[in-house]
This record gives sequence, structure tokens and C-alpha cells, in this order.
Amino acid sequence: MSPWPAPAAAGQTLAPLGATAGAAAALLGAAALLAAGMLRRPEAACEAAPGDAFSAERALRHVREIARAPRPLGSAEHRRVRAHLVRELTGLGLTCEVQRATVVDEQEGMRPGATVRIAADVANVVAVLPGAEGASRRPAVVLVAHYDSVPASPGANDNAVAVAALLETARALAGSRGKLANDVVFLFTDAEEIGQLGARAFVERHDLRERIGVVLNFEARGSRGPALMFETGRNARAAYRHLERAAAHQYTSSLFREVYKRMPNATDFSAFERAGAPGFNFAHIGGYTHYHSASDTPEAVEPQTLQHHGSYALTLARRLGEADLAALRGAEGEETVFFTLPTGRLVRYPARWTVPLAVATAVVWLAALALLVRGRGLDAGITALGAAAALLPTAAVALAAQTAGARLGARRPEFAYYGHPSRFGGLFLSGIVAANLAAHTLLAWAFGRAGHPLELAAGATVWWLLPMLLTARAAPCLGYLLSWPLLGCAAGLALIGHGPLPAALAGLALVTAGPVCLMGPLVALTYTALSQRLSAVPSLVTSWVCMALYAPLGALTAALGRPLPAALAVAALALAAAGLRPGRDRARYRGVLYALDADRGRAVLASVEPETVAGPGTPGAPEHGPLPEFFGAEDRRYFHAETAPAELAAPAAVVTRADASAGRRTVTLCLASRRGAAEAVLFLDGARVLHYEVDGCPGAGRGGEDDNWSLWLYGLPAEGRTVTVTVADDGPLRLRLMDRTDGVPPGALPPGDGPPGTALPAPALGSGMLCNATWVSASTALA
Repeated sequence: MSPWPAPAAAGQTLAPLGATAGAAAALLGAAALLAAGMLRRPEAACEAAPGDAFSAERALRHVREIARAPRPLGSAEHRRVRAHLVRELTGLGLTCEVQRATVVDEQEGMRPGATVRIAADVANVVAVLPGAEGASRRPAVVLVAHYDSVPASPGANDNAVAVAALLETARALAGSRGKLANDVVFLFTDAEEIGQLGARAFVERHDLRERIGVVLNFEARGSRGPALMFETGRNARAAYRHLERAAAHQYTSSLFREVYKRMPNATDFSAFERAGAPGFNFAHIGGYTHYHSASDTPEAVEPQTLQHHGSYALTLARRLGEADLAALRGAEGEETVFFTLPTGRLVRYPARWTVPLAVATAVVWLAALALLVRGRGLDAGITALGAAAALLPTAAVALAAQTAGARLGARRPEFAYYGHPSRFGGLFLSGIVAANLAAHTLLAWAFGRAGHPLELAAGATVWWLLPMLLTARAAPCLGYLLSWPLLGCAAGLALIGHGPLPAALAGLALVTAGPVCLMGPLVALTYTALSQRLSAVPSLVTSWVCMALYAPLGALTAALGRPLPAALAVAALALAAAGLRPGRDRARYRGVLYALDADRGRAVLASVEPETVAGPGTPGAPEHGPLPEFFGAEDRRYFHAETAPAELAAPAAVVTRADASAGRRTVTLCLASRRGAAEAVLFLDGARVLHYEVDGCPGAGRGGEDDNWSLWLYGLPAEGRTVTVTVADDGPLRLRLMDRTDGVPPGALPPGDGPPGTALPAPALGSGMLCNATWVSASTALA
């Protein structure tokens, strides 16, 4: 018997409504609980945990020590934290050194076609826990975390949590009985926040670079949530078996790698991945509004998240410390599909299986539809209508979620920087889920009332079939998300349409399990990763799941009728309204910068927020736009107005040597800050730069031929930095040097902006990257 009414007998059911509705509710509830449980974290271990175990409470002591204040490269805090690392590692008996190097790099800017040139003196802390006899001749396990932070943040999560996790891991390993077969290298990299320069220095120049057997990198983009393994090295296929047994709680997916490799983002792991090293990259991404913010203090750290990082680090270090890393590195570099089941088991298979699996799934889907047409008289026209109708609630809810999430959320001050709320985001996301359930349940009720619930359930699965076929070859590592749920749906619908009640209930289970358990966690993760500003995405993911669930939704509406979608709609409105309300303790941000042109005695006060530059001290209405006279081609936009120039010493660019020959001019400069700034940028306006060096280290690649050539210098020493530039000798050369110090001059802010401490400094994101600073520019013309 089937729980579905036959098309010829609308309104009649062939199975007890209570049985099918109850089973549908139980299956949906169980699947939702399993999906939510996939994102759980381990409990934090206390101080009294065994000495050879990882304890988040012990590691938190390091977080508090490291994240006292911001520690950008070149700062006193940066040096203090480095000394703390050396002291702790040496005290554990590890061989420890500081690798120092000058690194010059060129990277793609956020703006299309832009090039960012960066130079810095980096200081990596490298410690080795020796393995058994002969380990020094074998590949080593390398655990990586960067210890610098952005100037705007104490960096408790980014990246003191990871640093503390590795220090506690080193303590647990050093205190264990016996030695591992392989050396374990603890690498605390420098200058990650300005372009992963420390990792590059290690990969290219350190003596241990030839012994990199496997890499584990730990990062953060928030303050809470599970540690997600989101990126793998090129040859990581053989390492997955170790990952599977690495932690009691894990959630990972080849979807993450498929998406991440198409994004402009990078971490220290990128340098190792380019070198061909196998390995894994971990990060937590919840609590996004603490990222690169002054609020990222030790109080913002969740011990369970720290425990999760540590569980991965310690367990993988032990497992890989006993593995044959030479065989691991030499494994075939084939793309692998992998994903976590609700049981915690990691499923993996070669990506080349994706296309055959998609074809097989399509065949099963067609066979199931053919059986339903022949056995149950499935109406092809109404099935096509069902497929089209399923798009209506999908589009309507996505549009509503996008509009409400972006427009109403923008009333919160943190939205200007994060596009995400600091509080109540979970309520708004729950409202999105409830709204989708309400809309799709209403559609299921309408088709059921018309006597065609099976047509809707079958027709809607076409929106799983088409993306599966389109992406099977283009993005094979995400194919599992579509193939396996659709395979279950096809088999389940066939059972629902033909089998007796037990078979129909089994069919409901097949229809429910795959979409909810495999796609369900992505609803929360897409909302967290993409922010509320893109609320349409988690809404579409939720709708996608709902389009596979018309069978259980139809069973529920057959028993409960219209009150079910009505109740869900009321719940959606209540949850969304609660999620969009402003919090009583909402933070106020102030993204302000002061820029002085020392040549002309002209000063500008600029801010992300218009009210900061609209006071009595800034005559006239503020303008809105970029500041090319200071930041060149940077297209970040600010509200800005002229203000009184302060008495500030300009940076010095002294020509120490100049040569010209064969249509080229080579100029050697000593660049220094008279204000003790650790950061500066050199601009060459209109010059065709052919080559450049920083303290004898050549620039990466060509100098470039753009009209706004610039070079960012970090960790600027007091005695200055030597930069040599070779340009095409086709006219006068004008260079401009601008240095940066934290904060703005006393009295620069207009009256009424609020006393100090009433607003958080702007986070180092978007336009906030250049804020919380005083910039002084001076130029030199060379004939």
C-alpha cells in the first residue's frame, strides 16, 4: 500500500494518514538532529586532564599571554610574543631557532588587474621535536600557525588560538613516553596577515624545506564553531585515512576545497600547497564579527573551539608521526571526493568516479519515473508543472530573505564592515528555514489537495538532476551533494509509489536522509561563511533540500492540512523579526584615518561613517569617494573633508645613488620614518619600473608598467630600508613616500564624536584596512 492518493481518486489515501504523517515527522526530525550534530565540537578538557592529552584550559593560558594587545609585524608586542614562543618551546626541550629573512612578493590585488607589492623582514619561530633514530633523514610532520596579527586586533582567535593549540600539542608530545618515528616541526610563521611572507620564506629558504612530509595549518576567521578542514594539499589522497581517525568530532567536505580554490583568499597553507606538499588546512569561521576586530580578545575565545583545533593537532601529529611520510608524499596527486557522514565516518573516492555516478543516478531516476508512469499513472504534464511550480516558493523566499537580511540588517553598525550581525543571526537563519518550509509545505498541500502529490515530488527532483549533470565534469568534488541524495530520492519515490506501507515508509526514509544529512549542515555554513548580506544563498540551499522532501511534506499536509504551513509562516515571521532586532549592547564602530600631505600642508580626515567627519572642525559637507592623492589606485571609499594640518614629521626618502645608461635609470633610496612608523608605502607616479630590490632582495617577477606603481614596506627599521629601482629613463621621476602610525593626532576628531572608548576601532576589513591610523606623505622629484 502507498501513502499517496491515486491520481484518479483525489482526496483518498491508501495508507493510514497517522502512520505516514507520524513517520514523516519522525524522519524529518531525526534527520535534522543528525545534520545539526555533524557540526558539534568536543567538550573542553580541564586543567586536570592527563599530561599526554590536550587541554583547552591549559592552552587558554597561552591565548591570554599572546593576545594582550595587537602584534603587527615590527611592533613591540610582536617581538614580545616571539620571545614568549622561543622561551616556551625551549623550556619543553625542543630545538628552537628564529629564521630571519627579507621577503619581497607580488600578489594579485582585490581589484581586477591590480598588483600588490610587499616587502618585509620576517622572523619565523621553528622548533623541532626529534623523532626516533634516523628521523632526521626522513620527511617530517610540520604543524603551522602564524603568530602575527592585524594592527586593529589583539588576534585572540586569529591566530592566538592556533598558536596556543600548537604549544599545548608540543607540551603533550614532549611529555609522552617514547619518541615518534618522525620529527615533528612546529612552525610559527610571521607576516601572514600581510601576504603569507613567513610561510614563503620557510618553503623557499629554510633547510627543512626538503623534509616537508605533511603539513597541518591552523587558522581562524571568527571566534567560535567547529574547526573545519577546508583545504587539502595536492597529494593528500593517501593522508585521508589518518584524517578519518583524527578527531571524535569532525565535519569536512571536498565542496570546501572546490569553492575555496576559486576564491581570492589565501593562508599560509597556500605556500605549502604550491610546493606540492600534502596536508590539511583547518579553521573555525563562526562569530565572524570578531574577525580582525578589537573585540577579538581572550574573552571571545570559546574553549570548545580551541579543544577542537587541539584534538586535530595532537591526534594527527601522533598518527602522522608514525606514518611512512615518504610514501605519503609520493602518492598519486589525484583529486578526491570526500565528505563526512552523520556517524563521523569519512567517505572518500576518486573524483573520476563522479561522472559515472552521475550517469548511473540519472538512469535510476529515469527508471523510477518510468515505473511511476506505468504503475501509478504518473501524469507527465502535471509532473512538469510540479517542477515549474517548485521554483515559485524557492524564488519568493530567497528574494524575501535577501531583501530583509541586507536592508534591515544594514541598520546595525557592524554591517558596514561584516555584512553580518553580531547577535541574533541564528534566529534570522531559523526564520529563513521556517519560511522555506512554510512555502514548500503550502505547495505540497495544494498539489495533494488536487490529487497529484506524487507528480510534485517527482517533478521537483529535476532541479537536483540538472545541476548534477552540469557540474559532474566542471566541479567533480561537489558532485556527491547531488548524486547520492538524488539516488535515494529516486529509489524512495519508486517504493512510495509501488510498495506496501512498510516499503513506502522505507521510501520516505530514503527520500529524507540524503538531502537533510548531506545538505542540511550547509544551510548554517553558507550563512556563516557568506554572511547575512547574501542571505539568498542559505535560503536557496534550504529550498533545494525542500524540493527533495515533497514526499514527507505531502504526508504531513495530508494529515494536518493548511494549519501546518500557516503555523510555519507565523514562526518564520517571528524568528526573522527577532533575528533582525538591534541588540542592546550593539557595538559602535569608528573607522577614521588622518592623512597629511606634508608638501602642501594639506590634511584630510576620512571615515567610513559620515558623522565622524561632519563636525564643526570640518567645514562643509564631507565628500564621498577614494583618496587617490594619498593612496594611489586604492579604490576604497570614505567620507572625507579637509581639516587642520598637524605638526608631524614627514618620512624621508634620501637618494644615495643614481645611475643612467642605455635608456635606463637606476636609483638607490634610503627610506625611513621620522615618526618611528613600522609601515610605509613607496609610490612612483607614471614610471615604467623595470626592476626593483629591497635590501638586496630582488622583487618577485617584473617591476610592472602601471602608472601607479607602489611598494608596501612592513617592519620598517629605525635606520631605514634600502630600495633600488630601475626605471625606463623617459622623463622626470617623481616618488612619494607615505608612512603609517596607529591612531589619529590629538584633537583631530571633531567635537561631539564621543569620548575615547565609546566606539570600537574599525576592523581591518574593506575600507577599515586603512583606518585607525595617521598617514603622512612627502614627495621627491628627480630630474
